[in-house]
Amino acid sequence: MSVVRIFNKLLINIKKQIDEMYPRIRFSTTRKHYRTNEMENKFKRARSPLRKVLQTLNKLRKKKRKTRDALHNINDKIQDLNLDPTTNKDKKISEINKRRKKEKKLKEIKENIIQAEKKTKRKGKSLYCRRYKNFQTMSTIRKTKIR
Repeated sequence: MSVVRIFNKLLINIKKQIDEMYPRIRFSTTRKHYRTNEMENKFKRARSPLRKVLQTLNKLRKKKRKTRDALHNINDKIQDLNLDPTTNKDKKISEINKRRKKEKKLKEIKENIIQAEKKTKRKGKSLYCRRYKNFQTMSTIRKTKIR
């Protein structure tokens, strides 16, 4: 299981505990707990760095798909030009140069995706460790609060 999925499961458990310990709405006349907003903000801050990295990773994957499609179209065009005897060499050469540029761009995007995946794993592991400690402290707070 990936680090991101494990981290998301941990965050879901923390969110459940936050909702149980610090309810947003009370049905009695008492006010909401004084740490409710603080805990909700901590929860949002925990997910934001990982979300940013995942968004950049998704953008890179979309770019990869687009360039792969463009490369496929260029290859088709080159094949058509090779089959047509009336086309001049300049047109063929320009299409081959376009293909080289797209291949280079695709290679760069693949490298960026690999780097972004490594960054995602690093961030996920560090956040997971920090939030797991927070999860343990919250479970002890909950136990003492119940007693």
